[in-house]
Amino acid sequence: MTSKLENIEPLLEWFAQPSNRSFFNRDVLEVKKSPVSDGVGVFARMNRHAAVDDEEENVLLRVHKSMVLSPQTCTISNLLCEWMDNVEEMLPLNDMSALVLAYLFEVSLGEKSPWYVYLQSFEVGNAMPLCLQDEKRVLSVLRGSEVDVMGGLDKSELESHYEACVEFARYVCERTGMEVPSELNGDDLTGFGSVYSCVASRAFEVDEYIPLALVPGADLFNHAVGGEGSEHVHFVTLGDVCGVCGKTECTHREEEEGDEDEEEDEEEMDVDEEDNAEEEEEEDIEELTMDYVVQMEKELDEEKQAEEDNDSESEDEDEEEEYDNPEWDPKEMYMDPDECCDIVIAEGVQLVRGREVFNTYGDLPNAVLLAKYGFAIEDNPCESVCLGAEVNAFRREHPELEPRWEWWKQQLEEEEDSDEEEEEDDEEEESWLLQCRVDAPGVASAALCAVARLAAMDASAFEEVETRALRKKLGKSDVAARKLVAKWAAQRVAQYSAEGRSGALLREARKTKGSGAQRRAALVAVAGEKALLEKVAK
Repeated sequence: MTSKLENIEPLLEWFAQPSNRSFFNRDVLEVKKSPVSDGVGVFARMNRHAAVDDEEENVLLRVHKSMVLSPQTCTISNLLCEWMDNVEEMLPLNDMSALVLAYLFEVSLGEKSPWYVYLQSFEVGNAMPLCLQDEKRVLSVLRGSEVDVMGGLDKSELESHYEACVEFARYVCERTGMEVPSELNGDDLTGFGSVYSCVASRAFEVDEYIPLALVPGADLFNHAVGGEGSEHVHFVTLGDVCGVCGKTECTHREEEEGDEDEEEDEEEMDVDEEDNAEEEEEEDIEELTMDYVVQMEKELDEEKQAEEDNDSESEDEDEEEEYDNPEWDPKEMYMDPDECCDIVIAEGVQLVRGREVFNTYGDLPNAVLLAKYGFAIEDNPCESVCLGAEVNAFRREHPELEPRWEWWKQQLEEEEDSDEEEEEDDEEEESWLLQCRVDAPGVASAALCAVARLAAMDASAFEEVETRALRKKLGKSDVAARKLVAKWAAQRVAQYSAEGRSGALLREARKTKGSGAQRRAALVAVAGEKALLEKVAK
């Protein structure tokens, strides 16, 4: 993800305005051009250890959930919710498409949008889905790669999202008179694709009420190359909130809990309901005397007056703190951590002055990094290539081994020890085939080793197998199984359209400069996958 460096200073000033309910620790952090990406990064202005006894000291960024940009908080949130509630009659919007629409309509509001300054930092023009990239320079490199296997080069899904967004935009225009965003007013996927890719690369999962959102400032931190464990900061938020209103305590949850309690009581109780109802009615009549009613009204009036007095005092205090006290701290003043999204220093980490501060997007292979974020990492420790298709082809060639595959699936089901309903057969098969992988730095997964042993052993050996014995690294004695894995790896290598071994592809990537960022990333991704397969194929 990239941001406009010239628009970062206005964004940092935006954080300092109390009305935006956000905090960016400029004493500890600064934003400037990053050497590891095509955009900006966050750097430490001073050495800073993660505090052990005071978690608030570790907060580097805090954004109240009301100030994240999402379908639930945007200007057209009521229309988006109305549309998604009536999805049976309309083209469905997934969470990402809804977030893209929220972004587009906020941009169309210009300076009237609460997020105007934040949105000005986006560099949409530098984002483009892989499926719309140039065939000769990028797509031809990725044919047969994991991105291709995942469907990342197929634009049919993007087209369906576009169609749904166009229909919704016309609906908004009819209801409000707002203009349809230019990206949704035509048949050209390019503009919409750039926005979709840009938003997707910045989106964060927030909670049960806000599945996806753009969190100002959180998207400035670049991805740690080593994946989880090598990052300096974490994105933290309370996810367990009400899916209806977003609060931790509300009437919706009370009603749900009440309904659950009622259901349990109904199952346990074995009494005459009519007799109980009559008894309760008699008790109510006895209790509801005129003196009781007068007393209740008096108490309610006193409570109401007390609440009004407290609210008035609270408003006066807030106004004085926000605007009269130049040293106000938004972390302490009005932002409960449970109602915010935070970037915090990871446990045991020390920020070093002048060095870039990294977050992690997860333990992701290059195929996912490339498809979602537009970059790839050399020697990615999370790299992985699936050989499920090759294993399945071998399975079809040897129908006599089918009992072994059925036995294997049964072992997996017993290991899971699940009480849930059984899935469809094809989904079960797909799940165990997806586990047949080659992982960095070039080793067969435990599942792939087990499957290779099953396929290679003779009938007598199959009668004596045990799951634990199967799930171990292939040794020198597993000659037939090792040959099978090598064969499957070689078959997988043959699926790539990019010619040349991994080393040659990586050298070409390093020579690719300037505007060839997407081709460079594609070459790095394919080189990484081939390196794993070449090692196993030996």
